[in-house]
Amino acid sequence: MPEDLSRYIIRRGRRYSYRRRVPADLVDILGREVKISLKTDSYDSACLAVGRVNESVIGYWDELRASGKVAGGQERYERARDLAVRLGWRYQHSGEIAEAPAKDVVARLESLETVDDRRVIDAVLGAVPMPRIMVSTLFDEYEKLSFDARIGKSPRQVELALNPHRRSQKNLLAVIGDKPIAELSRQDALQFRSWWSDRLRDEKLSVKSANKEVNCLRAMFRVVSDARLLGVENPFKGIAFRNHVTQGKSRGETVSRDWIVQTLLAPGCLLGGINDEARHIVAILAETGARPGEICGLERADFVLDDPIPHIRIRPNQIREIKTSMSIRNLPLVGAALPAAKALMAAGGIVRYRGKNGSFTTGVNKFLRENAAFETGQQSLYSLRHALQDRFIAVEAPDMLVASVMGHKFSRPKYGAGPTLEQKQEWLARIALMPPSLNQP
Repeated sequence: MPEDLSRYIIRRGRRYSYRRRVPADLVDILGREVKISLKTDSYDSACLAVGRVNESVIGYWDELRASGKVAGGQERYERARDLAVRLGWRYQHSGEIAEAPAKDVVARLESLETVDDRRVIDAVLGAVPMPRIMVSTLFDEYEKLSFDARIGKSPRQVELALNPHRRSQKNLLAVIGDKPIAELSRQDALQFRSWWSDRLRDEKLSVKSANKEVNCLRAMFRVVSDARLLGVENPFKGIAFRNHVTQGKSRGETVSRDWIVQTLLAPGCLLGGINDEARHIVAILAETGARPGEICGLERADFVLDDPIPHIRIRPNQIREIKTSMSIRNLPLVGAALPAAKALMAAGGIVRYRGKNGSFTTGVNKFLRENAAFETGQQSLYSLRHALQDRFIAVEAPDMLVASVMGHKFSRPKYGAGPTLEQKQEWLARIALMPPSLNQP
């Protein structure tokens, strides 16, 4: 028998038994100790039997862990904390209790005089330590604690929202190594900033990319620290890079009316080289000024073509959420947008780019750039939205109506229902790019 197993042998009366403390992660299920009779009054026989019993016990523990029934450290801590509250005590760690006034300590001990449930004892005396949250588990903790921020989002939107946080945690881990987040220092944060500074210089990356990761780490640390009561200063505050204003963002420059008509919408135009669904979406974008994600997020029920005023309804659905209440709106289909919408519905709605506005914009922008179609190097599909704004300005459309069509916040207090669908149709018809008949496939 291995010598170290002898410590699990105890004598109870005339017979010997096996006794061993239960690992902390199994205490909630099995209690503090396991005791099994070795069914012998001979110490030598007990030494022969204890190995077999110990092997069975360890095997049983492993099966419990594999079953998923075992509470993790965080779960055990939360159970103990909640139990203490239910019993009328504020959960405090044993070290805090030891430093409390004597009368408070005595009161806790007196409440346990007739208690033999170890879970109650541990809860009242603070014997379950708060688990250490590591850099390697920071994202997982954040994902669980911030679930409410993603309610209503589609799986694709959730993935896009979480990816920057996941990536920033992975990069931080690679830079500073794994350690408890409660021990993250300002020096750790500055080391991460320095790593990004080298990348900005050597890889010519954008400051926006660096700041996105810094902001994600700051947000994750804040959420987890607040929820777990870490009580430490956020080391990622105030370390973002200065973002100098650059000329001409890729989506910030407008395009001319003639370019839209001749390059994107005219029969036999350049866009004949892309797939039909993308071409129809482009036509709707050009005439409505909607965001690409809003059109790619339309379900069949959001196309209302049998109404006296054919329109689309931009609203939350199973594909995606809408970020702001101002963005929820109905948009009349005028000019080239109406036949494009009819063609999409005849083909079963938006299928290829359903919820995939990233794929849509990337593909069409790439096609237009490769064919040198843009008027300048600072334009993109999003420029169609800016062009609609320019066309509204040219006809002196009312600001409230423009904001209602664009899905913008209107600066003055809102009274009443706002512009009607008829009013939107009237003004959009004034600036329509093409008569519907000229955009037939």
